[in-house]
Amino acid sequence: MGALLNRITLAKLEQEAGADLLEELIMVFVDELDHRLLQLQQVRLPEQLQQLAHSIDGVAQTFGADRLATQAQRVEQQAMGSRLMPVAGTGELIQLLQLTCQQYRKQLTVRG
Repeated sequence: MGALLNRITLAKLEQEAGADLLEELIMVFVDELDHRLLQLQQVRLPEQLQQLAHSIDGVAQTFGADRLATQAQRVEQQAMGSRLMPVAGTGELIQLLQLTCQQYRKQLTVRG
């Protein structure tokens, strides 16, 4: 199972962007996850869930949220073959989104 917060990925981002910009990017990432969480809780169709899970996967990979990315991939695959809601794994995806937001907020507190 992947890390909730991949420190190697974050270190690479910090090296490329600098510490100040990384902090801003993490704030944007957390805001994006909060927005995606609201969308997840309102999704009604498997096609919408598939697109949303794909979006979550991409942003999670960028910021080293490995477990979130893996679960988003699973839900995306499940949603592809589903005609009904709820899609298997969606509840776990919501939980991981919440945990990931908490973990990255802690990361901001440690940095700040």
